[in-house]
Amino acid sequence: MARLRQNDFIQNFRFHVLEATGTRLKTTAGFKSVTTPDLSLGVAEYRDGLTLYTFKQPGLPTISNTTLSQGVTTNRSEFFNWIKDAVEGREYRADLDIDVHDNSNSTPPNVVKKLQLFEAFPIRNKTVADLDANTTDINVRELELAIEQYEELK
Repeated sequence: MARLRQNDFIQNFRFHVLEATGTRLKTTAGFKSVTTPDLSLGVAEYRDGLTLYTFKQPGLPTISNTTLSQGVTTNRSEFFNWIKDAVEGREYRADLDIDVHDNSNSTPPNVVKKLQLFEAFPIRNKTVADLDANTTDINVRELELAIEQYEELK
């Protein structure tokens, strides 16, 4: 018997990033790559004078940063404007959604995984990639975001 389509693994090349208010990314943005956040727990250790080993329990949670990479065009500068807002003390936080789609060509796309990133703000902006006259690569810019919390909805 043939395997059902919903049992196929999710391919990692069909995704897009949306910003809740549309003020930072302006549109549903297409990106070359997105590093997704990971959640980790520190370990709190305690030892008293009566035991040989330490007692361990979950410590403080931390969430890694997220990096968005995108091809450079001449008419888009929202990454730079966003980090400039943070530097100059203007409103700089945004909530983002990362939608991962299945491999069907349906319209609208079928969202099979959704991550919501809360209170994201830029901490590093690389406006253009390192330049090299010996390659024909597409120039890719990067924006690294610190996030305070994320949720996996699907």
